[in-house]
Amino acid sequence: MAKRPEFVLEFFHKRIEETNNKILTRKLASELFAIFPQSFTNYENARSFVRYKRNQHNENKKNKNYVPNEPYVHDVNRYNIPASMADTISHFIIQRKKALIISDLHFPFHSVESIELALDYAANKGAEAIVINGDLLDFTMISRHDQDWRSRDVYTEFEQVRSFLQNLRKFFPSTTIIFKEGNHDERWEKWLYNKAPEIFKDPEFKLDARLRLGELNIQYVADRQLMKFGNLFIAHGHEFIGGGGGGKNPANSLGNKFNGDMLTGHFHKTSHRIDTDSITRHNRNIYTTGCLSTLNPYYARINQWNNGFAYGECDLVTGEYEIENLRIENKKIKK
Repeated sequence: MAKRPEFVLEFFHKRIEETNNKILTRKLASELFAIFPQSFTNYENARSFVRYKRNQHNENKKNKNYVPNEPYVHDVNRYNIPASMADTISHFIIQRKKALIISDLHFPFHSVESIELALDYAANKGAEAIVINGDLLDFTMISRHDQDWRSRDVYTEFEQVRSFLQNLRKFFPSTTIIFKEGNHDERWEKWLYNKAPEIFKDPEFKLDARLRLGELNIQYVADRQLMKFGNLFIAHGHEFIGGGGGGKNPANSLGNKFNGDMLTGHFHKTSHRIDTDSITRHNRNIYTTGCLSTLNPYYARINQWNNGFAYGECDLVTGEYEIENLRIENKKIKK
């Protein structure tokens, strides 16, 4: 097993301690690969590292970094309450000062012109990170909702997205690229679980493996984990209780469900809500971004969507940030 940097080991032991060693191996491996992609070749490499550190490969108890993988039944409390299987919440930290934030491309229903405008904007601004904030794929043919029978098959959808990601990495070779799952992206593993349970646990069929994210050094955020860009939280938008279409001003609706600063996609509509604390005068901002997909799909011919994206800059020390929530109209970027 190759020696890992000290900061990787520190994170590993911290997560083991925080979760009382209850964190699932695959979840910890996903976190490690997402946060330290430079230290692992792919997800499976990170998973092997976690299994080795937990001594699941052998019984070499002399390993000084050995952490026993105790079963749940060994959890001790005064009332013998069974151990909880609840998730331990952690946030994915975007450790870059300049970031392009795009979402809702919905391949194969993407808008080529809008994506080009967004990527040109990132290049001109010198973006250090490109965040794909959910719904990269549409997966219409495996949706439980109305399906467009004219749509392409899932294989073609995967091929299109792999091609897009390969070219994205080609044109932005040194830029951090992050892909966070949205509700449409989740359709793949939900379909596998329900329709092909025999292969559901095979890591080769996981979404990140199918998209070859590891090969492209693209960081992967799953399990509805929130991201943070300085003091700004970033979610796709489906993580909130109730979901829904967001109404005329989705940011206004989200502001009633979240107390901090937040940016989401999901609603395909550019909106902004700002609240000022009457005592501290601190401003709280809620943003929703436009989409980079077609505006007139079969299942929603009439809507109030718009194309758009966000660009942000933040101070990594103080967490202070600035967001440009940009609309695209008639193939032009509007502020």
